[in-house]
Amino acid sequence: YAASMDKHLYAVDLATGKEKWRAKLGPMKASPAVRGGKVFVGDVEGTFHCVDAATGKELWTFAAAGEIAAGANFYKDYVLVGAHDSTLYCLTADGRKVWEYKIDGPVNGAASVIGDRTFVAGCDSVLHVVDAVAGKPLGTVDLGGQAGATAAVFGDAVYVGTMANQVVAVDLKAMKKAWEFEAKKRQQPFYASAAVTPRW
Repeated sequence: YAASMDKHLYAVDLATGKEKWRAKLGPMKASPAVRGGKVFVGDVEGTFHCVDAATGKELWTFAAAGEIAAGANFYKDYVLVGAHDSTLYCLTADGRKVWEYKIDGPVNGAASVIGDRTFVAGCDSVLHVVDAVAGKPLGTVDLGGQAGATAAVFGDAVYVGTMANQVVAVDLKAMKKAWEFEAKKRQQPFYASAAVTPRW
């Protein structure tokens, strides 16, 4: 499944590369997420779409008050998606709002989920640790720079790149910055999401 700024969500056969279907939804920057036979994706006009994965038929929509550039993630039977209206939304499987969590700036990356916690970082330069059940804050850590990517969670640490040319590690037990890495040459924002693997 691939979303495009041409307003279409495409389903492509992996074996042949042929188009299976297309759904006209709206101009999209966000990555689609797939779960339970459904495809979830937001558009730049602030509409979050749920589409049948087999047919491309739109099942429901949810209206945010700003562009959706972040991919969706999931907590149990709920869907989590952030938007440029400074909000992380938690929705039911049929598109009803369960809770919303406000930050001080646009949410660009997908929310990470571990256990009953979700993590969101955005243009307020803060990592937010949120109770995924009720949408209540569990703690915050100053990242020292705006985040445009999804945080990676591994064990008791969160790793996220910032627009201040740094990759930051956060100790979740101490709720503080553990270290930061900074590229010395050609300094640029880290827009891409981090990936973590155990030591070999």
